[in-house]
Amino acid sequence: MNKSEKKLIKNWKKKMQIIQSDDLLLYHKKFSYLLFINHFSDYVTKYQNYDYLKKVLCIGCYHGHWVNRIDQQTNIKAFIVDQSPKLLTLSMHMYPHFSYQLMDHQHIPYKDKKFHYTIINIPLDALIDVESTFKEVYRVLKRKGQCICYIRRITKVERYLDLLNHLGFNNLHVTQYKSITVIEIKK
Repeated sequence: MNKSEKKLIKNWKKKMQIIQSDDLLLYHKKFSYLLFINHFSDYVTKYQNYDYLKKVLCIGCYHGHWVNRIDQQTNIKAFIVDQSPKLLTLSMHMYPHFSYQLMDHQHIPYKDKKFHYTIINIPLDALIDVESTFKEVYRVLKRKGQCICYIRRITKVERYLDLLNHLGFNNLHVTQYKSITVIEIKK
């Protein structure tokens, strides 16, 4: 068996592990965040620019549609993590050229300083543990790496900005867009 066959088998085993997993505890705010995902995906695809072939980590895939839109605009290397095996399975079949991993809320399964950009497609107030998530995001971002995330407009943004500053992120931009507040930060 040659090297490329071994790699294909290894990748297939990872995908099968995701497909056969039970759904994990997703988000403590149920699925009300689905109302805001379309606003965030519009913002990310219309107003964000990503450099050619940069590594982009997407947390919460939402079927991979909006990641594919980014990839069509600028050819990126997309890595998707989610807590739902069902959503990852659907994304894998629709967009097999992306890399997929199952994630728990305390660990992003990638090595340190791997990504240029991180996009968190779940409102911060719907995450189980915001601090742990951003410690992991900080760990996997390269030096000067950027992260974009959002909260519902009714949520006070100062609370999250203080936490992000405490963890070592710099605030680049806070933007009100439709029913959400978009936060762009840099390591």
